[in-house]
Amino acid sequence: MNTLGKLLKFRRNGWKMTVKEVAEKIGVTYQCLWQIEETERVASVDTLEKLSKFFYFDMVQLLELNYKNTQAYKRHTETVEFYKRKQENEKRNLGQN
Repeated sequence: MNTLGKLLKFRRNGWKMTVKEVAEKIGVTYQCLWQIEETERVASVDTLEKLSKFFYFDMVQLLELNYKNTQAYKRHTETVEFYKRKQENEKRNLGQN
C-alpha cells in the first residue's frame, strides 16, 4: 500500500468494520479517521499509536506512510528515528528475558 489511508481502509474493510466503529474503538472522531483514510489529514503520533495497536501495524511503517511525500515528513524524521530505536530496544530486551 502506498498511502496510510489505503492501508487503513484495506485493513478496516478486511475486518468488516465501519469508519465509525474503528473511530469509537480507538477514541478518535469519525471525521478524523475518515480524513486520514481519504488522505485529507495527516494523523497525529497519538492517533498513529492507537491505530498501530488496534490494527497490529508496525508503528514505524505507519509513521513513514503518514508523512510520505509531505513537508511534515522532513519535520518528523526525528519521531521516526525515535520509534525505530524504541523498537530495537524492545527487541533487545525481549532477547534478554
